[in-house]
This record gives sequence, structure tokens and C-alpha cells, in this order.
Amino acid sequence: MTLQTTRWDSAEYLKTDEDIAAYLDAVLEEGDPALVTHALVIIARARGINQLDFIGNHFMTQHCRRA
Repeated sequence: MTLQTTRWDSAEYLKTDEDIAAYLDAVLEEGDPALVTHALVIIARARGINQLDFIGNHFMTQHCRRA
């Protein structure tokens, strides 16, 4: 007998700002920086932000100065 599973995507359940805040609070309680990074990507995807855009915008705001 084969176990049937379905794909889980946390981003599908982050519909409101309150959902996102609760998710982020739970992740921060774990104290794992890798989990926080992963959660930020999930939150960005829930908001419709492309992962590369998210990383690129972070890089630009942290490492590039305006003239």
C-alpha cells in the first residue's frame, strides 16, 4: 500500500497581515536564522514577490548607495 501525500505550501495560508505576523512570530521563537530566511522567502511569495526580486531588492538597499 502506497501512502499518498499532497504538496504543502505555507504561502497559500498566509492571506492576511495577521496571518503573516503570527507565522513570523512562530518562526522567530525557534531562534534559527536559516528558518527565518526561509520564512521571509515564503512571506514574499505569499505577497506575490518573486524570490529573485526579493533578494535583488535586499541587495540593492543594503549594498548600493544612491548618487
